[in-house]
Amino acid sequence: MKTNEQSTTNIRPVFNCSLKTWGGCFLNEAAYPGVNLMNDLMELLLLFKTNKYGLLAEIRKAFLMTRLNSEEDMNRFCFFLKEGDKLLCFRYTTLIFDFNASPFILLYVLRYNAEQFENDTCTQMLMNNFYMDNLRKTSNSPEEPRDLYREAVCHLQKGGFDLRSCNSNRRLLKAQMEKDNRIVQHNSDLEKGARL
Repeated sequence: MKTNEQSTTNIRPVFNCSLKTWGGCFLNEAAYPGVNLMNDLMELLLLFKTNKYGLLAEIRKAFLMTRLNSEEDMNRFCFFLKEGDKLLCFRYTTLIFDFNASPFILLYVLRYNAEQFENDTCTQMLMNNFYMDNLRKTSNSPEEPRDLYREAVCHLQKGGFDLRSCNSNRRLLKAQMEKDNRIVQHNSDLEKGARL
């Protein structure tokens, strides 16, 4: 259960992929996590400090938006609950939080989505400036963050993702984010994009 202001959902079911039972192995031990597609966090932070104008955002419910498409994929993560004499089967239709391959799958889907567009500055940003579901981009051009924000919103929407908690140190861009209802919604210090 999450009670802080930044939560988009108050309850997050977590499939314990590290639980070892019956003397066997746990799911994360048996599953291949995929290749590391994670951008270097230190590099992103250093780049963020080197330029004058910034753009921050995150993807709303990124792991919930990365839907598994086929029936076969959805049946890979089932769990059963007994209710009286009935055995009920439930299955995950989204990425599992805490599964070792979930970060790889999310970043792969984001990169795949970006590759559907012309290889321009926005595509490069979507491929190289995410750390998990958090976008960090800076520029010395006052117009570039505004243009990238608009393009990124469109590109991500076409892939089924919604950019939220946006922020910038450019007043005009912040006004556009407010108009689009994508601006950071509160002054919590815990908000990822609250302060620039």
